[in-house]
Amino acid sequence: MIDEGIVQAAALFLAIAAMPGVVALGLYLRGLARRVDGLESLRLLDAAERGKLQRRVDELEHGVSLLIAQIRRAGMTPEWSPAPVASPSVPAGGQHAETELLVDLWQRIEEHFNADEMRDLAFEIGVPESHAATPGSQARELVMAAKRHHQLERLREVCRRERPEGGF
Repeated sequence: MIDEGIVQAAALFLAIAAMPGVVALGLYLRGLARRVDGLESLRLLDAAERGKLQRRVDELEHGVSLLIAQIRRAGMTPEWSPAPVASPSVPAGGQHAETELLVDLWQRIEEHFNADEMRDLAFEIGVPESHAATPGSQARELVMAAKRHHQLERLREVCRRERPEGGF
């Protein structure tokens, strides 16, 4: 039978030998989590930019259709007409819908709250406050922190209470 002291010594040796690997793994996971947060933030920025561009394209398409109608009413034939384009259907729900909701919340917070108030929101819902440089990035980081801490609904509730006219 193996001596209990030898087993304990071996276990201690293995624990000490594994410690640098465990620490390195923890640091790697922390860095990975930061990278995922950064990528999620960039995804929201991209979604917001896509939304702005889509609204601009829609406005331009509407303007072109008005101009073509105006040319036809004048008894002329337009030299160019846009080709009919079937718009791709976006499935309801899923990541696209969630992104739209997050971007909407972020933009409403940016519009209705100042930097101090956003820090108060973070404190009230129990998430770390943002030290971002601009109100837009501060609002985006607040929304992302609320998402990470499963406090999005609480954030909406507090925003509704503080700014009932804000459409939260």
